[in-house]
Amino acid sequence: EIYNICSGIGIPLKDMIIKMCSILKIKIELVIDENLIRPQDNKIIVGSNRKIRNEIGWEPTISIDDSLKDIVNNWQQKIGVIH
Repeated sequence: EIYNICSGIGIPLKDMIIKMCSILKIKIELVIDENLIRPQDNKIIVGSNRKIRNEIGWEPTISIDDSLKDIVNNWQQKIGVIH
């Protein structure tokens, strides 16, 4: 079976970028190029965890902030950035 492991809560990409920049302690300027936005694209996409909740009773317990920190820490360890 295939399961979607997610919170079921949509987070805008802009907010995810801001969260990552905060974790990495970097500053960026976000610029949206309206010419690259396709009008036919979905404006909002939110994953559903209904299947895994119903079938095995799974519940999300780790916040997106903690997940992002774990991802950053993992990659920093892999590339030897952690002091």
